[in-house]
Amino acid sequence: MRKQYLLLILLILLMTAACAGLSDWSVSLPNDYEVWHIHANEILIKYVGSASDAEEIPSFVKEFAFQDQYVFTRNIASIQQNNILSEKYYVLDTRSREMYGCYDSLNELCAAVTQDGISMPQKWYRTSPMPEIADSSTEHS
Repeated sequence: MRKQYLLLILLILLMTAACAGLSDWSVSLPNDYEVWHIHANEILIKYVGSASDAEEIPSFVKEFAFQDQYVFTRNIASIQQNNILSEKYYVLDTRSREMYGCYDSLNELCAAVTQDGISMPQKWYRTSPMPEIADSSTEHS
């Protein structure tokens, strides 16, 4: 009986290890940037090109949008601290690899980008559940 329990525990551990990364996904963005869902607690905008001086938007990205060369995000400190009052907004210029923000509200973000001649995106994507444009065939670490 003890061997059966040990075997069951070993099988569960092996299945858990084999399933790591199954919920990972990514979305390709302009100019070698991607949204990466690494696990439930980490979703970020990552530069995947060869330059070493690229800005990246840190986790936790709750929503994102993109158009032309710009990526827009709505972030929270962490999924455990999902407080609408602590949301921050960022804009990433993927050509110059510069990040703007953090802005404390969508209105502040809109005013800042409009002043710079950038139009606000029409379509925003939530990061949970996985957006329909995501590629789930990649694994990130």
